[in-house]
Amino acid sequence: MQIVGNILITNICTMNVVLAGVKLKKPKVRGHIMISQSDPSDVVPVRSVCNAMFDIWVQPPVKKEGETFKAQVAILDQFGNEHWEKIEFEYK
Repeated sequence: MQIVGNILITNICTMNVVLAGVKLKKPKVRGHIMISQSDPSDVVPVRSVCNAMFDIWVQPPVKKEGETFKAQVAILDQFGNEHWEKIEFEYK
């Protein structure tokens, strides 16, 4: 099962923030994240808002096709911080 999402990232720091990854609380899996822009990178510039895309693979699938998957998703930064959000995904 592939989980794909878009999320707005706000950098309120006085330095650039590097997106290191994404993970689910349950099941415990990690995925990839990157900034959506013309020059894709993993850096959120100082005092800016960026759209980020992420994908996570879950095997075996935890839901059946057509069901909604509610998950706690953490965006990881270079400092080891975990920024948690509750997100719902429709399994298509």
